[in-house]
Amino acid sequence: MDYEQFYNHWYPIIYKYAFRLTYSNKDASEEIAQETMLAAYKNFASLLQHPNIGGWVYLTAQNITKNYWRKNKKDKMCVDQMENEFPSLEETGYEFAEGIPYEDILEVISRDELKLLLLYHVYGLSATEIATQKGITTASCNMRLSRLKKKLKINLGL
Repeated sequence: MDYEQFYNHWYPIIYKYAFRLTYSNKDASEEIAQETMLAAYKNFASLLQHPNIGGWVYLTAQNITKNYWRKNKKDKMCVDQMENEFPSLEETGYEFAEGIPYEDILEVISRDELKLLLLYHVYGLSATEIATQKGITTASCNMRLSRLKKKLKINLGL
């Protein structure tokens, strides 16, 4: 795959993703998509070797979106909004453990518990950021994450 093919495939996907994350701000969405593609261009050789290209692209776009909110001194996107804007697991490439199907994970934990894991692992929010938005303490958030990981390990035989 060359960069042009990569760009043609990923730019529209990331633009739509950024459009949702910026509450339909067309200019910000274009800027975020362009910055994401620029980051991919700068790291293209190593990106092609990355085991999860889709996850890298989404995480980069999400980090650029966070910077956009900080730079523009707007309220951080609330967790509830992020939860409604999750890309599919196929898009993120997120796997708790290699070879464990998404359906098996949902047999062990609820969708709300999965959202907590995704906010932390895919969206890269800190436990403090999640806790603040959820109205719980950071220690409580860390404990929930720890218990979820343990629950998955025990029930999935890892």
